[in-house]
Amino acid sequence: MRTTPDPEFLAAMAAARDELSGRETLAAMAEGRLPHPRGYHRIGLRLAAVRTGDVELAWTPTPEVRNVMGGVDGGYTAMVFDQACCTAAVSAGRRCDPMVTLSLSVDYLLPPSVGATYAVRAELLHAGRRRMVTVAEVRDPEGAVLARATASVVPDESFHAAG
Repeated sequence: MRTTPDPEFLAAMAAARDELSGRETLAAMAEGRLPHPRGYHRIGLRLAAVRTGDVELAWTPTPEVRNVMGGVDGGYTAMVFDQACCTAAVSAGRRCDPMVTLSLSVDYLLPPSVGATYAVRAELLHAGRRRMVTVAEVRDPEGAVLARATASVVPDESFHAAG
């Protein structure tokens, strides 16, 4: 099942794809010159800093990510990791190619809270011919690790074929 595309975001990415590298495109997003995907707003995620193979995001879980007990649902933490890991891989690309996640493994250590702001950092460990391997962490303002993840991703070849 495919989700509804984000037309504003896709148009901005299409306009930038032939002119900017992955890192340059993401830097423009972090600086507010290009839009974040609308899914970022829904879960409280914002790209903060970009280096080649390394990204930082700020995550302030929104009320929409609450579980039935009022805490942050672990599935949304996994979603944040998926976005962060894919973004780290994109930052190393010659152009801004979206990624497809092959695997994602998350270790939950401490629970995040709705409304608090957390630092998310993801790093590209391996950029191979067949897949890219990334790692990420969510930390609270005091530096405590709330969760860690590893992911394997590949560029989405269908993105440019469709556009």
